[in-house]
Amino acid sequence: MHAMTGLFTMDPAHKTQLIEGLPNLIANVRETPGYVVGFWTWDHATNVSSVLVVFEREEQARAMEAFVRTNDEKRTFPGTHLERASTSEIVGAASGNAAKKTDGADLWAHLGSSGH
Repeated sequence: MHAMTGLFTMDPAHKTQLIEGLPNLIANVRETPGYVVGFWTWDHATNVSSVLVVFEREEQARAMEAFVRTNDEKRTFPGTHLERASTSEIVGAASGNAAKKTDGADLWAHLGSSGH
């Protein structure tokens, strides 16, 4: 498996709009071929957002990376600026007990609870 990671600076003036639009963005990403699990964060103190989206295959993660770069160039999401994006291999993973596992994430079934 591979992950597409992105680091964004966020304009706090667009905070409400961006957070309200996040469910639609996540729904679209979930429909992407090979999608496994994704996480979107926002550090409210620094207005930096980190994104990690896991895919079954490298080419799927690279396609998402290209999509993210294109959307940044087109300014598709006002109030965001891509600082960097990359694709990398998942080499380990860990999760909490079964009650805390992320819904729908078969990542743990592929890697086990302690990685590989």
